[in-house]
Formats: sequence, structure tokens, C-alpha cells
Amino acid sequence: MEPLSQRIPPIVIVAALCLPALVALFPTVSPVLVFGALVRAAGLIFAAIYWPAAFLVLPVFAPQFKSLPGLRSIQAHVDLTLVALCGAAFVIVIHSIFGSQRVQLFPGRFTGSSKQITAFFFFVMVIAPSYLYTPAPQYGGVKLIRVLLIGTFFLLAPLYLINSEEDFRHFALTFVLLGVMQSFLLFLRADRLSAPMASATEDVDVTRIGAGWVIGMAILLLLFFDVVESPFWRKSLRMFALPCLIGGLITSAARGAVFATTLTTIFLFLKVYKGRSKGTVLALAAFGVICAGVAFYFVRGMGNGKYTDKLDEVIEMAEGHQTSGSAGKRLAFYVAAIREIPQRPLQGLGVGGWSVYYFGKDERDYPHDLLLEISTEEGLIGVFASAVFLVMMYSANRNLTELTRPHFAVVSGLLLFMLVATMFSGDLDDDRVIWLWSGVTLAVLHFARVQLAEFYFLHRTTAWNHQPADTAEMVR
Repeated sequence: MEPLSQRIPPIVIVAALCLPALVALFPTVSPVLVFGALVRAAGLIFAAIYWPAAFLVLPVFAPQFKSLPGLRSIQAHVDLTLVALCGAAFVIVIHSIFGSQRVQLFPGRFTGSSKQITAFFFFVMVIAPSYLYTPAPQYGGVKLIRVLLIGTFFLLAPLYLINSEEDFRHFALTFVLLGVMQSFLLFLRADRLSAPMASATEDVDVTRIGAGWVIGMAILLLLFFDVVESPFWRKSLRMFALPCLIGGLITSAARGAVFATTLTTIFLFLKVYKGRSKGTVLALAAFGVICAGVAFYFVRGMGNGKYTDKLDEVIEMAEGHQTSGSAGKRLAFYVAAIREIPQRPLQGLGVGGWSVYYFGKDERDYPHDLLLEISTEEGLIGVFASAVFLVMMYSANRNLTELTRPHFAVVSGLLLFMLVATMFSGDLDDDRVIWLWSGVTLAVLHFARVQLAEFYFLHRTTAWNHQPADTAEMVR
């Protein structure tokens, strides 16, 4: 069957013919808007053909972009995350239909990953029965369905879409570019909140936890993986994007994301830059601190002083004082969750049950700590199931490190980032990116094993062909 990449010229011709046709059909619509729509469509077609792994990034950023003017109307009718997930699934189907080499289906896609995948479904099978006795059937049902559907897709889709280092590079570069875009959107929002009439006309809550998470991940990818092959463009991208991303992380006011990014950066510096010049490491660290300080200097007075208030709350808590801010409230959540665990140690409250236990209502509320959430809602059985999955993922990351050394260390760092970030915010639905990075880990490990096997095969074949004739005859 003809590869999909050879079908581009007809697609381009059709797209070119669509412009005058659409202008003729919709004379009241601006030709500029029609042309812009066609350019975006052509870009998506190009990405679907040559950069299919990039479509894994879109569902991660979709919740952050749903308030944009061009996407708000879509969000009003259908969830933008669902659209992005369907787009990624559609790319897999199209490549499989046209026989593309970019996306490989069976056989062998799950080779070496069966333990981790089985551990994930074991965890889901522990959560599912808890819905039968949960006091929050509405919120619990939504959370269970999203974990089952979105979590499964995030875990398995990378095994189809990331089949080489080039695919992972496309994935990482798309993540960094969208992270920069997210940072600029936060800058614009912070500037709008600083307007004199902002406090009277809109919500001045400056915290954007999800945005902080994705920007922190983009920083890690930019620092610890070569998202572009060219050394010149790699350095240029880092010089431009790193200040933007660090500024965006500070502007998000997500303290958990800042802490997780800092901790993971130190971990990866010790793993990736071990043995490097201390001057280089110190220069990078100083550059990051300077960028963060400059960003905070400019945003500290925005949003009615909310940025300064959040910093003051952290300082007060470090000094042992009680606070009434969001961090103080979460400490109360943690204490309440710890008190509830001994009441139902094995089975827990049921999926989503913490909201009824603490607030007395079946709504989307959680203790803002993934381990405590699992402990209170699924009990020790759920903790055991989650521990099994994490142990299996640790084993996969260890195998990846043994095969590739620090080349793909950022993958284990990103999984660590999410585990740290989930200690401060989110529930099983918000923390869905854990399953994505787990799937990316398995995908990278899979193609690393394949490439290593091919290398050994070629090496042995070459050695066989070059051995002396009498030796070859003796072996026969």
C-alpha cells in the first residue's frame, strides 16, 4: 500500500481549490478568515502525517486553552479535551488505514510493557467496585469514567505514536512550544488583571495550577532533552524559551508546580550533568533564579497583590504560623483525610466519597493530595494497587536508564514531577498526566530495546561476514 506521506500532493491541491470555493459559497465571510482556517487545517494535516506524536500533547494543553476566544465556542458545545483526544485517536486510525510507517499497530506493541499495563488495569479494577458504595455517585462516576477512558488512552497511545527518538523529539518540541504559548497567555492575563477596573469586572484569582504544571514540564524537557537536533537552534531555543517558561511558571502562582519543578530540576541535574563543569551547572542555576526573580518583581503587584500574599503565606507556614489562605486550607484537608482513614481502612469511602465526607455534598472536591485521596476513597487496597503500579514503572525507568544512560533521563524526571505535584493539588482526574508520562516511558523503552536488538543483530551479522573462510566453514 502506498505510504501516507506520498498522498500529500493531492491533499494540497484540494486545499488550494477549497479557498475560492468557500469564498464563493460564503461571500459574507472575510476571505482572510477563510484563508486562516485553511492554513490551520493544512497545518493539522501536515502534523498528522509527519508529526503524529504531537497530537498526544494537545489533550494535555486543551483544558488550559479552552477559554481562548477562538476555542470558547467549541467548549460551549463539546469538551475541548474530548476533541483533542478524538483527534489523537483519529491520527492513529488514519495511519493504520493508509499503512504508514509512522504509526505501528500489532504485533509487538506491548512487548516488555505487559507488567505495567496489567498493574494499571489492576488499579482501575480496585477503583471500579468502590463506586457501588460511594456516597457521591455523580462525582465518583465522572471520575471513574475519566480514569478508565482517558487514563487508558494516555497510557496506551504513546506506544502507537512514539516509535523512534524522532517521534519523541516531535512530541517534546510541541510540548515546549505550547508551553511558551501558555506562558504568554498568562502574561497577558496578569497584565489585564493589573488594570484599574479589573478587580471590579472579573475574578482576580491569579492561581493557574494546571498551567503551572504544563509549563514546569516544558522547562524540564527544554533543559534535559535535545528537542531539536541542531546545536545552534537548540541553544537559541533555550535562550529564548527558558526565560519565557520560567516567567510563566512564576506568573501561574502555582506553588506546588514551582516546588515540583525545582526538586525535579535538581534531581535531573545530578543525573544528567553529573561530571560536567560545576561552572556550567552554577551558571544555569543562577540564570534560572534571575529569571524567576525578575518575573516575580514584575507580577508582585498584580491581581490586587495576590502574588505577594501567596509568598507571604509560604513564609508564615515555614515559620510555623497558621494561615487562612489556600495552603492553610489544604492542611485542614490533609488532617481530615488522615482522621478518616482508620474508620474504613480496607475499602475506603468509595470513589469520590471524600467530597461528601468533608463538605457534605456530591460535587467535585478532593483533599488535594493523591495518596490521601486514594487512602480515604479506596482504602489500603487502593494504596496497594497504586504502589504496585509505581513499582512497575520504577522498574521500567531503571531498565530505560540501563539501556540509554542519561539520554532519556527526562522521562523519569517528568514522572517524578507529577508524583511530587500531586502531593499539593488535583484528584485522579486532574492527575491524568501521570498515565501519559507512564505511557511515554513504556514507548521510549520499547523503541530503545528494538534499536538495541537491531544493533546487536547488525553487529553479529557483520562479524559473521568478515570472519576467515576456514573459521566460517568450521562453524558450519
